[in-house]
Amino acid sequence: MKPLRILTLISLILLLCCPHLRASGILIWDPGSNPDVYEYQIVLERIGYSTIITQDLVEYVHQHGLEGVGAIFTILSYGLWEIPEEEAGILMDFMDLGGGVYIEGRFFWHERLVDEYLHIAWSTCDSWPFLSFRGVVGTFMEGLYYSFPDTVWSSSMEPDYIGAETIFEDDVMCGCVTSATTNPDIKAVVSSQPVMRVVEDEPPNTKEEMLRRIAEWLGVFLGAEEEEPERNLPRVTGLKNNFPNPFNSSTSIQFHVRADQPRPISLKIYNLAGQLVRTVTTQRFSSGDYTLSWDGKGEAGGDVSSGIYFCKLTSLDHQSVLRMTLLR
Repeated sequence: MKPLRILTLISLILLLCCPHLRASGILIWDPGSNPDVYEYQIVLERIGYSTIITQDLVEYVHQHGLEGVGAIFTILSYGLWEIPEEEAGILMDFMDLGGGVYIEGRFFWHERLVDEYLHIAWSTCDSWPFLSFRGVVGTFMEGLYYSFPDTVWSSSMEPDYIGAETIFEDDVMCGCVTSATTNPDIKAVVSSQPVMRVVEDEPPNTKEEMLRRIAEWLGVFLGAEEEEPERNLPRVTGLKNNFPNPFNSSTSIQFHVRADQPRPISLKIYNLAGQLVRTVTTQRFSSGDYTLSWDGKGEAGGDVSSGIYFCKLTSLDHQSVLRMTLLR
């Protein structure tokens, strides 16, 4: 048996024997640089979950194992995508031993993972444009309703209704937006649409409520981490908050660094177009809590306009993003 496989199984056995270790950690796997991954992280951390983004699942497991991880969120780029054997093996082993898996993607493939664990298929039926989708009555998404800012094309994903069922359906009744497994021993949710691009609405129709229900259904609950505070997801660094938000002239950005020795940290501000607005810092930090300020100015020293901005913290093995609103 390969060393990585042994390491993965040891980590997963710990999860099975010590379920409280799966309380608040969510690993986000982003193999194709999907820009929506940061919205997933923002919403999950706003709820209160600790998260880490990795683009290399195998390397992450090799370095850290999966102790403290309650769910793996896999955010794929859209289009044909074959999940590699080793990564698929990690996901299947994780589910076999009680972990939860969420996948967003369309036309992705790994025969055993798709057929035996997710219980979905990609049909060849015609696709139709739609704008909104709702939770299916009798499922854990019942009562939720969302809409996209523009029409999207209906999915060709279909659950087999033996091991999985539809939990979100589109308003033209032409496709399954999101499915969930029905086997109580295998916890998996699959979204075939970019659900983090929905328009925010009044509660309960919020992104937070959507992801909270998914995370809890996958077995990741807030609060239980108090039993073993040192065994949470091994966050090396993380943005905590900014205050005030919205802000008028300046805002204080709080973050935490956890490291055995000083490590390089960059803190940068971007606009909605993804353009760099300001570099707040690029220096080494030791473990501890820090607060830095952004004065609402660009690199050239001039005031930037009102709008939504993103603060991105990057270290050697972690990325974290905060959304901020500037009102002049």
